[in-house]
Amino acid sequence: MATMEMESLQKALYICSSLPLANGSGTEQRGHRNLTALITRYDTHVLITGTPENEAMRKARCSNLLGCTFHFLSITPHTSIVGDKNFKGAQLMGAVLGALYPSLSANNLSHAEILQVIDEVNREGPYSVVLVYRLANVPIYRFLKKIGVIVGPASLDLDDIESISLKRNVQVERRRMGRELVLANSIRAYRLAYFERHLKYWFRCIFVCSSLDAEAMNARHHTDRFVSIVNSYDFSGQVKPKEQTSDVSAVSIVFVGSMYYAPNVSGAVWFCREVLPILRSSCAVPISVNIVGFDPTSEVTQLNEIDLVRVTGGVESLDPWYANADLAIAPIHFGSGSRIKILESIAMRTPVVSTTLGAEGLNLTPEEDLLIADEPADFAKQCMRLISDPALRGRLVAQSLAKCRSIYDHQVATHDILECLV
Repeated sequence: MATMEMESLQKALYICSSLPLANGSGTEQRGHRNLTALITRYDTHVLITGTPENEAMRKARCSNLLGCTFHFLSITPHTSIVGDKNFKGAQLMGAVLGALYPSLSANNLSHAEILQVIDEVNREGPYSVVLVYRLANVPIYRFLKKIGVIVGPASLDLDDIESISLKRNVQVERRRMGRELVLANSIRAYRLAYFERHLKYWFRCIFVCSSLDAEAMNARHHTDRFVSIVNSYDFSGQVKPKEQTSDVSAVSIVFVGSMYYAPNVSGAVWFCREVLPILRSSCAVPISVNIVGFDPTSEVTQLNEIDLVRVTGGVESLDPWYANADLAIAPIHFGSGSRIKILESIAMRTPVVSTTLGAEGLNLTPEEDLLIADEPADFAKQCMRLISDPALRGRLVAQSLAKCRSIYDHQVATHDILECLV
């Protein structure tokens, strides 16, 4: 954009910690969509927060994002109030006495290096529009508001509702967590919910991923400030339709997601350990499973030991993995928000089998746009239906693609974001 044009635009400040990357994780993709929307109307400045050791990586990965100015705020993690976290009771003490986001304490934000970056952001203002991405950056926004860097109203994109996500995590993973961590996370979920209760006083508009989330939060907090800004995807790309045939010599299943994210980790393990044996017992041809995503945990990498299961880690492009897949899965049992991975699969002409929670918040109809199952035997049955019925695969792909283009395309979401920010 020409300098003269930039000078005539109003300025916007976007505060985020997740890198805004078009081909990143779901959180990074939503962040990129938000940034792209801002750039279409405003001279946009981006304040990216994170720890010092990741600053070089953040700068390198943002170097090809044009049309905005980046400021990098590196915050040294705050020392835990309980010191050694390995002793019994440490996690519980931290949940009760520690800050929700310890790195963002007032003392940390008052360091000279940080104030220098904040002064740089301040000199570029004033900002007509401020958008904060995710709950963790609210303390930074409030600090900037307190010292006068931000004067006008701001909006917040929660993405996930963290209190709900953590409560679900506790419910599903309580046996694995152990008693202390269950209690600690329950306390933290309560504190997050209390924090969320105050958002209506600090922001004029609060984005969530679905109308279900918006309705629930507005009812819970007696407000109308929570609005649905759906996750979206670029459905304008031309992807070659897959040949749907019942004459297959092998089946390939793909699961895409950040494999350090607890709901994805749990889902990958559940599918491979509980669903896959049932599915293989009813299928006459070999079934391979590709688990694709950055930073897999040890629980996920151990799945490589299962025959024809491959954990790839991060990949440069998802295109070949979707092109070779007969179906995609979303075996999610906790978390909140809505799954960009399902939209991505549909855009790639790959039919989807999901749990009920995996498809939560998406306006997609079971049996018309995707297949749904929650128990291992039922999930295997739905996968087998897609494997054995090419007509069903073709119908689901065609119907879901038409619906998603009208509801979940980036252009639709961009319009909704800008309308809320006016």
